[in-house]
Amino acid sequence: MAGATRKRLRQAGRALALAAFLALIRTEAPAAAQETGGLPVDTVRPGDLAFDLGSRTDSSVLSILRPDTVVSAGRYTSVTTPVRLGGRDALLVVEELSGGRSLDSIWVAPRSLAPLKHVGRAGGTTMDVTWEGTRVTGSWTDTAGTHSADTTLAEPAFDQSVAQLVLEALPLVPGYRARIVTYDAAHGPGWIDVEVRGEATMPGSRDRRVWVVEVRPAGLLAGLHYIDKTSRRELGWDIQVGEGEAARLIRSRVSGGG
Repeated sequence: MAGATRKRLRQAGRALALAAFLALIRTEAPAAAQETGGLPVDTVRPGDLAFDLGSRTDSSVLSILRPDTVVSAGRYTSVTTPVRLGGRDALLVVEELSGGRSLDSIWVAPRSLAPLKHVGRAGGTTMDVTWEGTRVTGSWTDTAGTHSADTTLAEPAFDQSVAQLVLEALPLVPGYRARIVTYDAAHGPGWIDVEVRGEATMPGSRDRRVWVVEVRPAGLLAGLHYIDKTSRRELGWDIQVGEGEAARLIRSRVSGGG
């Protein structure tokens, strides 16, 4: 796979945190909810939705699609488990990209998905940060060295690595739009804009109906994500990463509740 394609693929994967902090671009703080025609835009922060998630496993195949061939780009696994952290209930989300390219452990509050802790590595980048409400402390490293994180956010924000779980919980209907408020310790505040484009049959399926949701992370490549209309689980996504070239993720195994 050519170097330029690898870079675009990393950017595409970051849209839902396959590699937790390889390609995020620094952005300004999220804007407030707004009305710009059609349905209002919901601004979604921790506490705005009630989650009821248990143990679950998602295993996915990542591919590059070209006009004349399909190139395997590895496997992605996400495992969510109820745990205890510091004497309180938590959910532990472990995300791994095959070949050791990234490994992230994210602890969140079970009902709100408010972030509690994130430890991860991807390439030459590492992260170890802790949240207490809107205060974030810890450290992260990149090729420039080790950096301290100690900041108080202007508003509650999700760890961007759990965006898939937030997306699945939104009240999806045709035309629905939302802005998911996120934060990354290495790059600061960000957001993910989503809009339901309609419904369709899942690519590669004969009759599985899905919501087609356009997902636009701040500073990154937009893509189409497919949410099962019955189970509300994300089944995959397509992201254009170059002329005549797209990245596709398809869930090969989905199990557990939530």
